Amino acid sequence: MPVMLHFHGGGFVSGSNDSVTNDFFCRRIAKLCDVIVLAVGYRVVPENKYPAAFEDGLKVLHWMAKQANLAECSKSLGSTLVGGTDMRKSDGHWHVADAFGASMLEPWLAAHGDPSRCVLLGVSCGGNIADYVARKSVEAGKFLDPVKVVAQVLMYPFFIGSKPTHSEIKLANSYFFDKAMCILAWKLIL
Repeated sequence: MPVMLHFHGGGFVSGSNDSVTNDFFCRRIAKLCDVIVLAVGYRVVPENKYPAAFEDGLKVLHWMAKQANLAECSKSLGSTLVGGTDMRKSDGHWHVADAFGASMLEPWLAAHGDPSRCVLLGVSCGGNIADYVARKSVEAGKFLDPVKVVAQVLMYPFFIGSKPTHSEIKLANSYFFDKAMCILAWKLIL
C-alpha cells in the first residue's frame, strides 16, 4: 500500500499528531484513499525555534528509508547477529533488534507499506512542512532510495506573503486562527 505522511496543522504553535481530531482525520484518509497514514509529530514553537519542525519532517522521510532498507536486509540475512544487530525470524516475521533488544524495524510497515509510493499530506502549517520535505526529497535524489515521493497534497497551506491575498482579507476573522493569531504564529516561528 502507498504510505502517506501526514503533517498536522496548528500554526506551528499548537496541534498534535496524536490528538483525537487528528486520529479521526488520518483514519478517514486511510480508509478513503486505501493508504497507510503515518501521523508525523514535530516540535512546535516557541519552545523549538525554526527550522525544528521542518527538520523533523525530513527526519521522518529518512526514517522511512531506513525502515525499508532494514526490511530488505532482514529478508536476505536470515537469523544472524550483524554488527550488534540481532536479526531473527519468529512466527514467520523478521525482527530486527539493536544491542539492547529494542525493535528497530516496524514489521507491519515493512510487510504492507510501499515506500516507493510515498505521499506527503500537509494541513495548514503542515502544508509548509510537506512542501519543504518534498523539495528536500527531490534534492536528495537516490540517497532516499527506496523512498520516492510521488505526490503532495497541501490543504490550505499556511504560507504568507508581503501583501495579503484577497482570501486572507475576506477570511481574516474566521475559522480557527484569526488575522492577529496568524501574525503572532509567524512572529513566533520567525
